[in-house]
Amino acid sequence: MMFRHSIKWRFIVPFVVIIVLSTTLLSIFLSNRYTNAYYEDTRSFLVSNAELLAAEISENPSILVHEGGLQRISLRYADNLSVRVTIIAVDGKVLAESEVNPDSMVNHLNRPEVQQVVNGEEGYNIRYSSTLKMQMMYVAVGLRNGNQVEAIIRLARPLSEVEPRVKEIQRTLIFGGIAALLAAFIATFLAANKTTQPLVKLTKSAKAIADGDFSYVPEEGLDNEINDLTRAFAHMSRRMQEQLNIINDQKEQLERIVDRLMDGIIIVNREGRIDLINQTARSMFAVVDREDEPEDFIKRVQNYQLVELWQKTLRSGRDQSAFIDNPAQEKHLFGLTGFLGSAQEGLVLILLQDRTKHRQLEEMRQTFVSNVSHELRTPLTTMKVLTETLQQCIVSDPQNAERFLDMMDVEIDKLTQMVLELLELSRIESGRVEMRKTSVNVMDLLVKPVERMRLQAERSKLELMVEDPGGLPPVMADPDRMEQVLLNLIHNAIKHTPPGGKIILTAERLEQEIIIKVSDTGEGIAKKDVPRIFERFYKTDQARASGGTGLGLAIAKHIVEAHKGRIWVESVAGQGATFYIALPLR
Repeated sequence: MMFRHSIKWRFIVPFVVIIVLSTTLLSIFLSNRYTNAYYEDTRSFLVSNAELLAAEISENPSILVHEGGLQRISLRYADNLSVRVTIIAVDGKVLAESEVNPDSMVNHLNRPEVQQVVNGEEGYNIRYSSTLKMQMMYVAVGLRNGNQVEAIIRLARPLSEVEPRVKEIQRTLIFGGIAALLAAFIATFLAANKTTQPLVKLTKSAKAIADGDFSYVPEEGLDNEINDLTRAFAHMSRRMQEQLNIINDQKEQLERIVDRLMDGIIIVNREGRIDLINQTARSMFAVVDREDEPEDFIKRVQNYQLVELWQKTLRSGRDQSAFIDNPAQEKHLFGLTGFLGSAQEGLVLILLQDRTKHRQLEEMRQTFVSNVSHELRTPLTTMKVLTETLQQCIVSDPQNAERFLDMMDVEIDKLTQMVLELLELSRIESGRVEMRKTSVNVMDLLVKPVERMRLQAERSKLELMVEDPGGLPPVMADPDRMEQVLLNLIHNAIKHTPPGGKIILTAERLEQEIIIKVSDTGEGIAKKDVPRIFERFYKTDQARASGGTGLGLAIAKHIVEAHKGRIWVESVAGQGATFYIALPLR
């Protein structure tokens, strides 16, 4: 089967068949031609010698009348010429015979060659001799006396002498044909192999290209049609590789762009397989690549709301949208779906927008409004009550009236402080407050607020100190704003540290940052409060008992972040708290 379909054998087989047919036909033609030529030569030989014998008898008529004369001359010619000689009378009687006793022979008048001579023609016939039991060639001429035929001279030669020579010629032709066939086969095989070798290389190169390997390019050979194809294929391969490189580069760029989009993108086919998912979507649903499992959409996202949105899109054939909650990742998402192509193709694009911050901001706004309302309501209610009471007793009880006025003054101070802090926070958040950064010695940042708060600490019977590690490089900061931050932290530490406690300020260098620490031995902060301690108006239970607006740490956080820094707290309830401020050196 392989030979039959191979181009190489399509070259070889026709040539071999042509050589075989040509050799066979040539052998048959030459064999027949040689046989006929040999028969013709034999006939001419027999005719000329028969005429010679007839002439000799005609010149010696005594041979005819002399007893045994014809027999002797027949034997002599037969021995000299290696032929059979027969002399036949006109009536068909055999007068002399070189091979057999003439008296035992039947009448030969009905022999074809004898009849031909009787009819005035030259006798010639090839047939099987019943006397000698072999195939013979017979030639007969008339022994004439004027126009009268007196006897018939017949010469014959066995064809068995011809057949070996004919067979020898046939063998020569056959061997020559076989040699020609082998030579033609070898030559054709080599030529076909040489011709098809570039095609084999092209096939190998095509298979390599199909597997994504463009490194194998067939060599260009001599200037002919097949090598023209090779050169064209090599050019096509190079162009294809260039185009694929461009496509791959564009694909990688597109994948990088898609992966860097803030929105999640998922493309799902009708069978529920994920064709594409970017990094944002993976992080939204904690999707992990698994080479041993197919990208099954339902198994991967494991979110019934998103699956229902996709299924609703397929059922309705229209774009859909819905809010999606992912409690596992604490995400609140907005999903939009649309078809890529026709709805019948079922390729759905899912766009996911992270609305978590929007929700948090909305909750913060609502909390802020609630907190502001609550914080304002308390002093306003107090002032309202004090005002009404003051109106009633301003004449009848002047001493209490003065006390009520003092209380109103305290509440007004609280309101003023709250408004000022809100304005300050608003200005810092909006970026309207300019940070006047200068190169400042870290210890100078710590010592100044400590000195300002030392008297208050001593009144609360607390030890307030600064530990100088030495060797710290200067930091770029706004001294006034950083003092505001540290004053707030020290003030909070004083309020929440019982008498006899300590408040320590220190700093250290950690890689490319200066870490400032404010530690106390006070009440500490409950674990549930630590994540929210820097929110506006957020107060722990202890803070609510001690007063305050709940805006100080929020302001401190925004000031530190305006310095490109970080602020956080580590605390265990009942074991004090440590606030950390990280400021970059550059």
